[in-house]
Amino acid sequence: MASGGPQLRFRGKTKTPVERVAQLDAFPKLREASVKPSAVGGFMSVASVVLILWLFYSEFAFFWDSKLSFQLSPDELMDEKMPVNLDVTVAMPCRSIGADVVDSTGQGVTSFGQLEYQDTWFELDAGQRDFFSSLKYVNEYLREEAHALQQVLWKAALSRTYDLPEATDRGGRPFDACRIRGSLELTKVAGNLHVAAGQTLPLPGGHVHLATMRHNLNFSHRVTRFSFGPPDHGVVHPLEGDEKVAQQEDMQYQYFITVVPTEVRVRGRHVQTYQYSVREVARVISHDKGSHGTPGVYFKYDSSALRVSISEERDSWIQLLAKLCSVVGGVFATSAVISQKLQALIALFSGKQNNYQKMTNS
Repeated sequence: MASGGPQLRFRGKTKTPVERVAQLDAFPKLREASVKPSAVGGFMSVASVVLILWLFYSEFAFFWDSKLSFQLSPDELMDEKMPVNLDVTVAMPCRSIGADVVDSTGQGVTSFGQLEYQDTWFELDAGQRDFFSSLKYVNEYLREEAHALQQVLWKAALSRTYDLPEATDRGGRPFDACRIRGSLELTKVAGNLHVAAGQTLPLPGGHVHLATMRHNLNFSHRVTRFSFGPPDHGVVHPLEGDEKVAQQEDMQYQYFITVVPTEVRVRGRHVQTYQYSVREVARVISHDKGSHGTPGVYFKYDSSALRVSISEERDSWIQLLAKLCSVVGGVFATSAVISQKLQALIALFSGKQNNYQKMTNS
């Protein structure tokens, strides 16, 4: 039997979960009838969209253009070989000079590899001079601007490799110079790669240069290539494009080179190469005046105990998204404030103008 008491029934519409969430909206909307468009607001909206698109482009360009990271660490690969590539022309015939390597390990001169000797003329022809002048100019500029251009150089797409053109025939003119070129496998210890008078004769524990006791040696020289390791377009080789014309005979040129192992991980390439710095000293060998030594060209090198690692750094996608959101929010918030101020100024001046017209009419 049903109870005779009164019963309450809910006759309203049951709200869905979405409608219940909509009641929590912290951003109330104005009715369309209450919104009045204006020319100032329209102009600011268009300007805001254009500005946002330009800022989006800038952010994406900055995102794809990675930054380079340079890190130093101890060189743990001290047992690996260190290739050296050279192309040097000395103003003496090949039969009168010899090139070899001596280092602190005491290895024989033939254990590092063989170089190619080519008789030539020290004076360059027109094509060779144009080539060498361009090489000298470019390398001088890169040496001076290396720090400013390092980001561009390491990201470049073209490698800078040079090969001096062969000399044209001089019509029976005798050779007066020797072009020495090739690659050697050096060890990572202090050593001395030199060009001196006389052919090289290997001996147990060393070597000698078979040369007659004579003076008037001309060691003017030209360096077309002098690099360590495989070629890479980010490395600037300070000696390339260097030319020394001796003003006196029996000159001794010494280059003190510090080689730094460099690991490059940029733009999808992984290269193990080397950079180097150099300082030079030149003096005349004169035993009568107390300046002792042997005339020649000496490249005295040593390997650094530190390794440079170069890699790319780029923002994450989350960081990019956060920047894009801040761009949108910042531009619209700023444009809204500017739009309100402009509309207030327009209303102020238009109100004054209306009052002036009323006073004039009255």
